[in-house]
Amino acid sequence: MAEFASGTNPQRIETPNRHHLMLMKGNHCWRFNWMDGDKDQLVTTLSDLAADTRTEFDWFDAAIVRHQLDGYANEDCEDTK
Repeated sequence: MAEFASGTNPQRIETPNRHHLMLMKGNHCWRFNWMDGDKDQLVTTLSDLAADTRTEFDWFDAAIVRHQLDGYANEDCEDTK
């Protein structure tokens, strides 16, 4: 399981209409790329990865990435105010 103290490091990188997020956990690094409007598909992909016992990506990792995705949505809402 990823822990903040062990170096789990979600990083967000943004360009207009295209978004990137990296999750680093131990020796593993996952990079997620999506375009505006593709968030639901990314959430499905996160669930599929977490459910796959062949990967080191677990449900806690999925929650971390999902939390970062929610941050994108909140920033988008603030930008439109």
